[in-house]
Parts: sequence; structure tokens; C-alpha cells
Amino acid sequence: AKSYDHVKCLTGQWRAGSNAGGQVSNRTFHINPQIKIKSSDQRVKFQLMVDSKAPIGLKLFKLKGESVPVGIDWLYKHYRDAVRMTDGDDGPFVMGTSAPAVYSLEAGSYVCLLHMDQPDTERRFALVIRSQTPLYDIEPHQME
Repeated sequence: AKSYDHVKCLTGQWRAGSNAGGQVSNRTFHINPQIKIKSSDQRVKFQLMVDSKAPIGLKLFKLKGESVPVGIDWLYKHYRDAVRMTDGDDGPFVMGTSAPAVYSLEAGSYVCLLHMDQPDTERRFALVIRSQTPLYDIEPHQME
């Protein structure tokens, strides 16, 4: 088995009135932090972490040339197409301090959207991305 030798850590925060969009049932879902990632064919592990227990989650979508950040209409149109994790789920959404996710990615560009439950909930976060080969073109958006 290949090891996950390549690690990137991104930090940011959800801020009320700025990028704290809440989960998908909110029309502000798209203002959440979004990270564009370009990957080769490989397994990639994501881990979203916060310093105190909260409802946190992430969604990963394959891009077909769209620019990031993507808008609310794009997210609603493609929501059911979220990349499935290796366990078959469409992305973690947990009450806790850590939301892990493992994906087997095809080569291409992706957008990873980080969210909490309610809009305007403020929290600092870290996203750790571990990959088997280097990820390039990591572009954070709306991270505060």
C-alpha cells in the first residue's frame, strides 16, 4: 500500500456575515470556504478540524472547467454528484472536532467546500490534506 507522504495544512475561519454559509439547505451555502485542488489518480485523505465540538462537514465536487468559488446555483445543480468517499458516503457531516474523509480520485480538478450547520456560526478551522503523490494548484477561496 502506498503511504500518504504529501501533507498540506490550510487554516481559516468561518465568520458571520462573510463566509459562514451553513449547510446545503441555506441559500448562503456557496459563501463557505472553498478550496480548488488538482490531483492525479490517487487516494487522498481530508481531515477538517475545529478546536471545540461543532457540526462540521465537507463536500467534494469534480470540476469541468468551472472557476472557483462556485455559486449556489452550480452547487444545487451538482449536489447529488458530490464525489463519494471510499466508504460510499457523499462526504462527512459530524458533530465533533474532526471530520475525516478518504477519496479515490481520478485525475482532474476538484472543489472542496467546508461547512457548518447554521449560517453565521463562527469557528476557526484547519483542513489537512494527505496524498500519495503531490497535489498541485491548491487554491483556497473565502477562507477569511
